[in-house]
Amino acid sequence: MNLVKSKSKRNTLRSLFTVAALVLLYSNTTLANNLDSLKSELTPSIEESSRCSILYSIFQVYASEKNIDSTKVYTEKLMESCSLDEEGGMTKITTAIYTLFKVKQSHFIDSLLEANPHKLNDNVDKILYYTKIAERAYLTGHNDQFTLYLDKAKQAFANSDSDLSKAYYYNLWGYYNMNKGNLLTALKSYEVSLSFPDSLDIKYLSYSIDLGVAYNKIGEYKKAIALFSHNISVAIEKGYDQIKNYSYYGLLDSYALTENYEDCIKLCYEVINQQEEAKITELGYVYTSLGNAYLMTNRQDSAIYYYKKGLTISTQKEDTKGIHDCCVGIADCLIKNKNYDEAEKYYRMAMASETYLPDPELAQKLAQLFYEKKDYENAYLYSIKYNESSTANDSDKQADIRLAANLLEEANTYKQKTRREIEQRKKERNKLYSILFGALFLIVLITSILFIISSNKKKLAKFNHIISDRNKQLNKAILNQNESIKYLENFAAVAAHDLKAPIRTASSFATLLERSNSSFDEKGIQYLNFITSSVSQLSSMIDDLLNLSKLGTNLPEEMPVDLNVIVKNVETFLLEMIEKSKAQIVIRKELPTVSGHQTLLIPLFQNLIKNSIVHNKTGNDSIITIDFAIHNQEFYEIKVSDNSGGIPEYIIPTLFDLFSSSDKNSGNGIGLAICKKIITYYAGEIWVTVQPSGSTFHFTLPYSNK
Repeated sequence: MNLVKSKSKRNTLRSLFTVAALVLLYSNTTLANNLDSLKSELTPSIEESSRCSILYSIFQVYASEKNIDSTKVYTEKLMESCSLDEEGGMTKITTAIYTLFKVKQSHFIDSLLEANPHKLNDNVDKILYYTKIAERAYLTGHNDQFTLYLDKAKQAFANSDSDLSKAYYYNLWGYYNMNKGNLLTALKSYEVSLSFPDSLDIKYLSYSIDLGVAYNKIGEYKKAIALFSHNISVAIEKGYDQIKNYSYYGLLDSYALTENYEDCIKLCYEVINQQEEAKITELGYVYTSLGNAYLMTNRQDSAIYYYKKGLTISTQKEDTKGIHDCCVGIADCLIKNKNYDEAEKYYRMAMASETYLPDPELAQKLAQLFYEKKDYENAYLYSIKYNESSTANDSDKQADIRLAANLLEEANTYKQKTRREIEQRKKERNKLYSILFGALFLIVLITSILFIISSNKKKLAKFNHIISDRNKQLNKAILNQNESIKYLENFAAVAAHDLKAPIRTASSFATLLERSNSSFDEKGIQYLNFITSSVSQLSSMIDDLLNLSKLGTNLPEEMPVDLNVIVKNVETFLLEMIEKSKAQIVIRKELPTVSGHQTLLIPLFQNLIKNSIVHNKTGNDSIITIDFAIHNQEFYEIKVSDNSGGIPEYIIPTLFDLFSSSDKNSGNGIGLAICKKIITYYAGEIWVTVQPSGSTFHFTLPYSNK
C-alpha cells in the first residue's frame, strides 16, 4: 500500500525530462527532415554552447528512431562538446546516458565515461554528476553501475562544498536501501540528507517526504503523521502544490497503516474535492487509497468502485504503479467474493504493469488463488516463485517451502483419489460383466440340456414342457435385467432359487425312468445316466455361482480372524474328502491373525485345499503345506503348496478366470475364481508357481499387528 517513494522518484524523473520529451516530440516531426541542415551547422567556428544544443537535437532524433548506433555516436559527441560545469550541459549528457541505459548499453557508458576524464575539471560538481548517473542506472535496473557511480560520488565529498549535492546523494542512497528492505540504513540516510538544505526549501520538503515514508515503514507512525502534516501546512503557505500532494499521499499511508480507515476516507474525499485547485498529478493514487480503506472495512462494492476509478485515471496517465495497485485491490475484493477467475485476470494485469521493481507478493497472492481453485500445480509453482524472491524473509521462505510441499502432496492425493475412483468404476463394470456373462452361460447351458431332453421320446414331453415354462420365465427375467443394476446384482440368487426346483424334478424323473428301465434299450439308459450326471454337475455349478455372486456383499465390519482356526474349520468341512483321499494338511508355523471375515476366509482356504486334493493325479497321498511370510509389515504372503504334480503351462494365464480348469472332469472352474474374488476384495493378489513335484498358490492379505 505504501509506495509514495517510488511515485515520488518517478514523478521527479518525469519533471526532469518533461522539456526533453516535448522537444523529442517536436523533433520527430521536424528535425527528422532537417538532419542534414543541423549537421551542416556544425562548423569549426560555431560556439561551444550552440554546438552542444545542435548535437543534442540530432541525438534526440536518433534516439526517437531507436537508432542505437547513431545514438551512441552522438552521445559520445555530446561528451566531447558539452560542458559539465553548466547545468544545461550536465542535464543533456545525463539524459543521453539515461537513454543508453534504457537500451542496455551499460558497457558502452562505462567506456565513454572512462575515455573523457578531462571533462571533470575543478568547476564540475562531481557529486551531482555521478549521483545523477547512479540514479539513472538504478532506475533502469543496472545495479552494478549504480553502486560504481554512487561510490565515485562519495569519493568526491572531500573536495566539494555543495550541500545540496550531498543531500541529493544521501537521499538516493536512502531510496536504494528503502527498496532493499534496509530500513534503518534508509532512515539514517534520509535524516542526513535533511541536515543540508534550509528547512523551508522545496528540496528539504521533498526529502522530508521520503523520511516520512521511512517512518511509516519502521512503524514510527506518529512521527510520520507529524512530518506530513507540517509539510502540508508549509506547502499551502508557499504554494508548493506537488509537495502538498505527496504529503497528502504519505498521510493517507500513515492512516492506513494505523488502521485509522475512517480518517483515511475523510482525507481522500478532502483531496478529491480540491483536485482542480491543487492540481493533483497522482489522483489515481488517492482513489487507490480510498479503495484500500473501504476494502479493509469490508465494504467491497465501494472498494471496487473507487479502485476502478483509480485504474481509469492511472491508465490515462500511464502510471504503471497506480495501475498495479488498483488491479491488486480489485482482485483482493474479488477474492473475498470467491470470484477467482476474475481475480486472476486482475492479478495478471497487475503483474504485466510492473516495471523495474516487481511485486513479489503478487506471486504469493496467485499461489493462494490457485490453491483455492484446486489448481495445485500452479499454486506450487507460484509458491516457489515467491520463495525465491529476494524480499521473502527466512520464516516466510520456510513457511512457503512447507506450503509448497503440502500443495504437492495434495496434488498427488487428488490424483491418486481420482485414479482409485476410476479403478473402482472399472471393477464395478467388470463385476456386472461377469454376472452378465455367467447368466448368458447359464442360458446356453440350460438350452442345451432342454434340447437333449426334448430329443427323447414322448414320455419326456411333460418334463420338457415344465422345463420350457421355466426357461421362458428365466428368459423374461434376463431380458429385463438391464432395467436396473440392483436387479442384475440379485439375479444370480433368484435364478439359482428358480432353477434348483426343476433340476431336482429332472433328477427325480431321470432316476425313476432309470429304475423302470424295462422300456429303454441300452442307448436310452446311457442317455438317462448322462442326464443324471449333467443335472448333478449343473446343481453344483449353480451353488458355486451363487456363492460367487454373494461374496463381499452385506458383510459386517472386519474383525480379527485367526487363520489357524480357519484351517481347522476347513479340515472339519472336508473331513470326508480328506479321509477318503488320505490327504495331510501341514502348517509349517503358527499362522497369523488377520483383519477380515470368516465367511470369506473359510471358502478361500477350502477351495485351495479342495483344489489340491481333487487335482492330484500322481497316485500318491496328497500333502498340502501351509506357510506364510511378512513383507515390510505391509502385508502377509500366505503359501499353500501341494504335491499334485503341477499344472499345465497353457492353463496358468487363465487359471483364476471363471470356468477355467486344467481338468474338466475334476471341477467346474469356479473355485479358483472365488479365491481371486475374495483376495481382490481385500486389495490383495493371488498367483501360482509350478514345480515338477506340485504347485504353490500364493496370496496376500493386509498386515495386522493385532
